[in-house]
Amino acid sequence: MCTAISIKHQTDHAFLARNFDYDSTSQLKLAKIPRNYSSPLEPTLNTFKTRYSIIGMMLWHEGTHVLVDGMNEKGLSGAILNLPDACVWNKALISDGINLLPTDVSFYCLSQFSSVTELKAAIHQLNIVAPEDHPFAKTTQIHWMFCDKTGESIVVEQTESGLCIYDNPIGVLTNGPTFDQQLINISPYLKDSQTAPPLPGDDSSPSRFIRAGYLKHHLQWTQQPLSTVTHCFHILGNVALLPGILKQTQGEEFETRYTACMDLKHLRYYLKWYHHLKTQIIDLKQEQDESKTLTFFE
Repeated sequence: MCTAISIKHQTDHAFLARNFDYDSTSQLKLAKIPRNYSSPLEPTLNTFKTRYSIIGMMLWHEGTHVLVDGMNEKGLSGAILNLPDACVWNKALISDGINLLPTDVSFYCLSQFSSVTELKAAIHQLNIVAPEDHPFAKTTQIHWMFCDKTGESIVVEQTESGLCIYDNPIGVLTNGPTFDQQLINISPYLKDSQTAPPLPGDDSSPSRFIRAGYLKHHLQWTQQPLSTVTHCFHILGNVALLPGILKQTQGEEFETRYTACMDLKHLRYYLKWYHHLKTQIIDLKQEQDESKTLTFFE
């Protein structure tokens, strides 16, 4: 349960913003990953170091940390969102590519590539694998949205059709169904706002996709960066999941844990936790140093 939007102005000023909707007890920390950080990822056949520094949100799950969103120093950003009952992961490692668990794809891409163009050219070298002895990887169902400082945006999914890379002209992503079906669902709402059908009001993924896309498409945007950040927070507020609204069959309560907006030109990460009014701002340009370890922000 998440929503992400990307914005591009005529001034080539781009943003990626998202709601992170998850179990209310999960542990999250904003982190900076430096250049030349030795990757702890498994089950890669070859080790690698980060080419670019990253600022992003880390989720701790079953003793491992997952980069659920972030941007690197070149202005490439990405976000993980759920894609229930649609993902098909490879089962075997390969020797002539990069083997990654689904939860490691965003970290690898942001650490190695500087643009969406670079990512699209190299992504088929990735073998997204869920080994039989890794139950968490096997049950993970996610897809990815990437956007760079030019505003180019793509969605990456691996389903029974294989690894699919979609250009994202709408600049929106939620959860299921797959992205191609979401584009069909939203098409009636992108016409004149006076003739569009009534907006759906429930919290389902298709409804959130339509509402976010409609608001983004019809909103009168300004060219002021701070105004854009404000608009992003308000759009995502319209699709936020309030505490207690959604409960899973296992008793977990899902809610919007935080909203983030990444300024891909100025490399600023704006963060607002759901239960705090204050917006935290981390400037990646000011956080460059020679540290080889993760830095966490309170």
